[in-house]
Amino acid sequence: MRILPTLDRAAVRTGFDALAARPEVAADHVQFRRDLVESQWAVLDRYPDPADPRDEASLRFALSALRERLVSSGRKTRLLDRVITVVADDPAARVAWLNASLEDPNGGRLASLSARLDEPAEALAFLAGIVTAPFAYLRARSRDVAAYPEAVAGRCFACGALPGLALITPPDGKRLLCCGSCGARWEQPRLACPGCRSSGAMTALRMPDMPDVRVESCDTCLGALTTVDLRARESSEAPVLPLLERTAALPMDLLVEEDGFRPLHPYCAIL
Repeated sequence: MRILPTLDRAAVRTGFDALAARPEVAADHVQFRRDLVESQWAVLDRYPDPADPRDEASLRFALSALRERLVSSGRKTRLLDRVITVVADDPAARVAWLNASLEDPNGGRLASLSARLDEPAEALAFLAGIVTAPFAYLRARSRDVAAYPEAVAGRCFACGALPGLALITPPDGKRLLCCGSCGARWEQPRLACPGCRSSGAMTALRMPDMPDVRVESCDTCLGALTTVDLRARESSEAPVLPLLERTAALPMDLLVEEDGFRPLHPYCAIL
């Protein structure tokens, strides 16, 4: 099964409103993720057809849209300003930075740029993922699902990125992986880790106030994947929006990171 979901902005905004009202979810984090995705949607409005984020003009627009949104919310933009100054004017650094969001979304390939800017590699990788995600969304939907060849196990069939969320679907409990970049979904057996394809030990973290959500961590590659069991929500008519699920699961992400695990993908998709 392979799916290319379409963006429903009204549903995402309604979902953010509901999420901000939940006492167990940090309202500031909800607003931060909302600011990010609103800036990403501005890129969709500017580039309704697929464009290349490695193109200087496209990148500058995406970065300026992000900066404008963050400034309007009163947020600091130090990291973003440094990236705009250094990366946007250096073609080689620009390509390396943006490619990192696909190859290693947690910053493993950004040691050189991290040292150059004296900024955390993880933060640089996340920023690259936010910038490239709307372009990945458009590019993935420029072709029919059937036109995509079989992908490497664990990687998105449409853009090649790692999953940022998993859905356990009713009635038989099949697992759908949700791409952390373009938002595509595809089926993969539940026993295998999407990060390293190991079928070894997996540890699940659950929290009492989120009984249908868990974070599964792999003891082999130390990757973690937020997983939502939709079988407990069969009576709900609310759409499943991975962006909101990952936003709500931030406390669980932080807990598994304390144990040395890292999300396979920080989830930068626009839906």
